[in-house]
Amino acid sequence: MENNLLNIFFVLDKNYIVPFTVTLTSILENNKDLEIQAFVLHELGHNDTLELACKFFKDKYNIEIASISFEDKYFNDFHIAEHITKAGYFKLLLGQMIPESVSCGLYIDCDIAVTGSLKEFCTLDFYDDAKGEETPLCAVTDVRATKEITRLNKAGANLVSYFNTGVFFANLKKWRADNAAEKMIAIGQQYDKNLVYVDQDVMNVYFKTNYKELNDKYNADAAVKHVQLPVILHYHGISKPWHFVDNSPYKHIYRKYLKMTPFKNVKQQGISLENFARKYVRWFRQKLNPVPDYTI
Repeated sequence: MENNLLNIFFVLDKNYIVPFTVTLTSILENNKDLEIQAFVLHELGHNDTLELACKFFKDKYNIEIASISFEDKYFNDFHIAEHITKAGYFKLLLGQMIPESVSCGLYIDCDIAVTGSLKEFCTLDFYDDAKGEETPLCAVTDVRATKEITRLNKAGANLVSYFNTGVFFANLKKWRADNAAEKMIAIGQQYDKNLVYVDQDVMNVYFKTNYKELNDKYNADAAVKHVQLPVILHYHGISKPWHFVDNSPYKHIYRKYLKMTPFKNVKQQGISLENFARKYVRWFRQKLNPVPDYTI
């Protein structure tokens, strides 16, 4: 029997409810043959905007969003560094916050647009032939993260590679069996002031190279033009497609799916005469010094 079930995990705060709605809409529009089960981790309590988003998905796509509100009990046994918010650890606690009946799933950040099929994840296993063992996750290596590797290695991490945690396929069954959450929280305490990208740094220090490589098309930088359209476009970095000054070559894709949501009339952030000038100066510079197309 064909497996078409895909669990997808999201973490959000009040600033990312609209982008989350766009991300999930893009997933559902391009994966109508799949049974999507969406889990949203947050600490918003009751939130009218999130309620509206959930109602939209129920009415239009007939899917129920599993809204999981964060509780302090998840940190009862852990000490959290003072300068790091609890939300910075949510990804590390997927094994604790997601119901135990869910053994695996795809984590996706809310600054993402999906343009194609995710069906591969319905049957993807965690066994890595090269390593000869089952891995705790599948992720895309960030080949440009030399600064992150150097920074963490100065603190004793001994990294040889660095993966991006904007998209990863999590083996929650193994995370739970290995007490991964407890160990990652301990790493957060140990590395404390050395953390810049909190969850991403911690996951890299803990898992190191113990992950199965995903194709780049499943977590592609949306700031550069690709020869072929990636399946997952990641608008990571400071500039986002909902910012007026953003000049991503794939901004139109985000806006395409935004127009399908109840938030289609939400204005871009930062519209002003000053930013109008800044946007087109940036555009002109990009035309003068174009970034070479990436091949996936």
